[in-house]
Amino acid sequence: MKHDAELNLEILDRIYDVAVDPARLEELVDSWEEHFSPLRLLNPEWEGTGDQAFTHFSRLGLLLDRLPQDNHNDITDEAGTLAALVVSPDLIVQSANAAARELLGVCEGEKPQNLPIDEDSYAALLHGIKQALRHDGTAHFMRFRILDNERFVVVQIRALNAPNGQRNALIVTSILAWQETFGDAIKGVFDLSQSEVEIVRCMVEGHTIKSIAAKRGRSEATVRTQIRSIYEKTETRSQAELVRISLSLMDMVKTTGGSEPHSYVPSDGKDILGPNVFQSIPRPSKRWMDYIVYGDLTGAPVLYLPSDLGLIRVPARIESLLKVQGIKMIVPIRAGYGRSTPIETTENYEDLIAADFAALLDHFDIEQCPILAQTSDFCFATLFAARHPERVSAIVTCAPPFPFWKREQFERMDKWYRFILANARFAPRVLPYMVKAGFFLARSIGKRGFLNAVFSNSDADKAVFANQEVFDAMALGSEVTLSHWHSAHVAFACEVTLHAGQNWGNDLAQLEGQIPVTAFIGLDGPMMPQQTFDEIQQKYPWIEYKVMPDAGELLLFKYWPEVLEYLTPFLQRKS
Repeated sequence: MKHDAELNLEILDRIYDVAVDPARLEELVDSWEEHFSPLRLLNPEWEGTGDQAFTHFSRLGLLLDRLPQDNHNDITDEAGTLAALVVSPDLIVQSANAAARELLGVCEGEKPQNLPIDEDSYAALLHGIKQALRHDGTAHFMRFRILDNERFVVVQIRALNAPNGQRNALIVTSILAWQETFGDAIKGVFDLSQSEVEIVRCMVEGHTIKSIAAKRGRSEATVRTQIRSIYEKTETRSQAELVRISLSLMDMVKTTGGSEPHSYVPSDGKDILGPNVFQSIPRPSKRWMDYIVYGDLTGAPVLYLPSDLGLIRVPARIESLLKVQGIKMIVPIRAGYGRSTPIETTENYEDLIAADFAALLDHFDIEQCPILAQTSDFCFATLFAARHPERVSAIVTCAPPFPFWKREQFERMDKWYRFILANARFAPRVLPYMVKAGFFLARSIGKRGFLNAVFSNSDADKAVFANQEVFDAMALGSEVTLSHWHSAHVAFACEVTLHAGQNWGNDLAQLEGQIPVTAFIGLDGPMMPQQTFDEIQQKYPWIEYKVMPDAGELLLFKYWPEVLEYLTPFLQRKS
């Protein structure tokens, strides 16, 4: 038990390091896999790292949501519910929001000496302020433990231009300010007593049972009894679940969303490709689904599913080839990607996505066509074909995952894929926060830098996106996944959990003898080495396999002409 606790503390350090510096996500991946990969193999009941780690992942997600990314000077607009203050070059607090005054004890006109951190941390903070003031617009991240040694505080420091021409430093912390409207909402929704609301507040703020008892002047046994009552009223089973529900409710109190039709500003696509031109169709429950079309707009249709990375565009050379060959590429933008309205529930998620695809084919009056599915979207091609077999003439998939059924198959993957897919399968509660951190990293270091990290062990894949024409298509297409105007990390996490599971294996088996399926397999990819491929062939012998030893995950971008040639017999051309 002590060993597990020590492991968790190390993981917690790594979790918060990611908030300090997104580039350190790889260190979290390495540390996580070193400690928990053996547990997945040795313990069939392993389901993650428990509530403590999940609670901190939740708080990391909250922090990543709220950290300012622009250069506005309004402290209230920037910080929202996070404690924040502005410090002048002579290290005097010029202004502080209510949260900073109440929770950090800072006072305007004084030095920030009352911050609840130790002397060494305070000295480091002052050094960070001076660094931020020397680098205009550059954000600096730091992490400290507050003095009770039970909670972390992460701060972002950057320069602000004051109205009088002076440059000050803005400090935004991860310390969350509780607002009475939150307490009223939680009290009303769950019928909690005022005392119970105060305990929820303490838990959201990161206090342990011991510190809650000390803070409230109660015994730990009394606090545990009150927490059990809160669990019953909120229908939660743990502190992690309670914190998650509370934070979600707080966000609902603060914000509302709409689902009306939308207009677009064209993206800054490369001149040779042109911008993404999105169109929309209405869906039930006031949802809208986007799609794009390119190639020969009067040609034979192909439904192209571009992977959970949203690689909706193809290289310019291939777009020209589509026109020459008379192929019309129809690309749905799934719910939660781009400006397609998210699906608010995971119930019947597969049926809703399949219905969206069917509606898109109806929109174009297409009775039947082949599906070209890249990597993880083989899962969605399978789900759609199982529900609408009459509408699919064939499935051609490139570098697909399969419904993996052995833990060893996950352990053979490269670390990034193992980190995401294994935890999607065995520890799905923490996955959304891992994905959010990954997207935060990709935004910080750029898409090319992120691809280099993820495909570091695949020479074939690195060679593919080193081709500028290919990278232009990947960068432009993936704006529906990650761009200055959108992050699809929620939808991505939901989809990864789906295709990392075994349930869609029944749908795949259902296609045998009904729909021809061809899988192009790259043996230099990060997900499926030879041993795993041998197991897949034995389990699904009816699938036709095309093995490309010199290709990896990005096989389609290397072998586009060959894949299109293989699609030709299944095209439904107008007579």
